[in-house]
Amino acid sequence: WADQLDLKVIERTRELAKVVEDLARVNEKLDRLNQLDELTHLYNRRAFNQRSVQLLAQCRRELRPLSVLLLDVDHFKQVNDRYGHLVGDECLRRVANLIRERVTRPQDFVARFGGEEFVVVLYDTHLDGALHVAERVRSEVQQMNMRWEDRSIPLTISIGVCGGVPEAWHEVEHFTGCADQALYRAKSEGRNRVVPGELSIVKAARD
Repeated sequence: WADQLDLKVIERTRELAKVVEDLARVNEKLDRLNQLDELTHLYNRRAFNQRSVQLLAQCRRELRPLSVLLLDVDHFKQVNDRYGHLVGDECLRRVANLIRERVTRPQDFVARFGGEEFVVVLYDTHLDGALHVAERVRSEVQQMNMRWEDRSIPLTISIGVCGGVPEAWHEVEHFTGCADQALYRAKSEGRNRVVPGELSIVKAARD
């Protein structure tokens, strides 16, 4: 009788272990889904906040440069107004796919920052390298043959870029703020262009 009881305990323990394993797998899947933007399947803003802080800390420890690109689809409201929101959504998906295909290193990542704006975070990448990536993406979006039914829809993007080795006091917001200022200049100077930001200006403002 004792042997049978031991077998039942072992069997029950295995069943419980499998239930725990299955729940862990489901929770992991849900966590991944909670980090994705529903429309573009890029990382969402929540995931960006988490991953960028981790990557910044790593770059700070290793004294490696970090670069941030903020990308905005030009005249996107006009696209929505002229062609409709379904077309606008498809434009965002196409642009998102193109950016994702150009950012492939394991520690780099792309996220939807909000609306028609995307953010790229590049590990161990100086400003010059980030500008090269940005210009390639800008050029390829401009050349992208975006068609909807029998219509051709021209698309361009503006990009602000900020890069440098983070100092002890740097937060992610310093990099995104710097890139955002550069993006604003790209918009004001005519759009469809890449503009570098200056992280040193952020330091000067702090001092």
